[in-house]
Amino acid sequence: MSGTSTSVEIPQEKRADIETLAGYGFPLRVIASLTGFSAKTLERKCKTELQSGRHKANAQVAETLFQQAIGGDTACLIFWAKTRMRWRERRPDDASREEKMLIQQCRALGVDPVDLMKFLSREHARLQPKSSLSKALNP
Repeated sequence: MSGTSTSVEIPQEKRADIETLAGYGFPLRVIASLTGFSAKTLERKCKTELQSGRHKANAQVAETLFQQAIGGDTACLIFWAKTRMRWRERRPDDASREEKMLIQQCRALGVDPVDLMKFLSREHARLQPKSSLSKALNP
């Protein structure tokens, strides 16, 4: 065999630093530079710390986001809905295929789609059975 193999031992306090730096999102090359170990050594010897640092940080941020969202923070609620629930905002030109066909058919018949929607809304309200409360308020 040529050369001698040296086994690098990484002390526990350095492992804790590595986990923290990984959690902060530092790239492996920066963690290597800050701790004095090669990136290859860190990948081999500290795989668990590198992964758990990222996972723990993500879990902490997710917990904070969740707590703020259920606490009523509107920005957090919107972010959660868009990323976790796959909600999205619809643009005015983002009509469904069925809506686009209805609009085309209205125009082909010479009917303004907006006027049709207003008419249908009024008719729907007129045909709905009135509750006793609404009858008392609107005789």
